[in-house]
Amino acid sequence: MTQKLQFDPRTKQQIKDKLHDTIYGPMEQKFETRLHGIIRDNTKLLRSSYFSFIYDGQTYVLNGQEILPRRMNRLHESLTERMDEYLADLNRLNAYEMPYVLGYITSVLNTSDNINDYIKLLPEPLHQPLQELIDSCGCRISDLSDARVEELRARHEVPIQLIRERFVLNLVS
Repeated sequence: MTQKLQFDPRTKQQIKDKLHDTIYGPMEQKFETRLHGIIRDNTKLLRSSYFSFIYDGQTYVLNGQEILPRRMNRLHESLTERMDEYLADLNRLNAYEMPYVLGYITSVLNTSDNINDYIKLLPEPLHQPLQELIDSCGCRISDLSDARVEELRARHEVPIQLIRERFVLNLVS
């Protein structure tokens, strides 16, 4: 007997979380590595023992370090351009790419309660994590017609292309 997903927002949230981690997990790690490099370089340049600094009113701290109740380090002037590039890249990702991609994923999840339909609608790099979910949940049916799938894909070309580009960028950087 085939089953549809039981209506449970947690199930769809788990799917969304898995897709988000698959798409953006590598990128988040790279951003963290970049920021940690800036923090470490700043600490060396200032000859400080504190792995943190304030820049544009925001506090940046190396993971696992405490923010000490004292006058905070400022970002060394020589690192300003590097920090601005980091923040611009982060802003582009958060303000442009992620809303498109996560909006599309939400749209796909709202289109059907059948996980196999998601495979039809999402780009190929996301098929493996979805297949892992299918294998663990027993959801084996599909309700969307081929025409409906093509219509939805055509309407969401931009986020589909952004997902594909993100996977390529994750591989090359």
